[in-house]
Amino acid sequence: PSVADTLRDLNRSFLPRSVIAIHDTTRREPHSSILHPLLAGKPSSPESPTVYACQHGSCQRPVTGRDAARRLWQKLQRG
Repeated sequence: PSVADTLRDLNRSFLPRSVIAIHDTTRREPHSSILHPLLAGKPSSPESPTVYACQHGSCQRPVTGRDAARRLWQKLQRG
């Protein structure tokens, strides 16, 4: 599954008060200055989407892959 597939899943989710930051590791440009603090030091997998859930200034361990991302978003929706 691609990042695009995972983003389609996300768009079907209702996650109020959420910020979605995407870093395409295949592009050569550096992070934008706005996203840099959010993405700095957060590794990702070139083969599969890597998703971080951050709340109140700290991030949970990342999940990798479409199914893991779906489970994470379901958990976030439940609160």
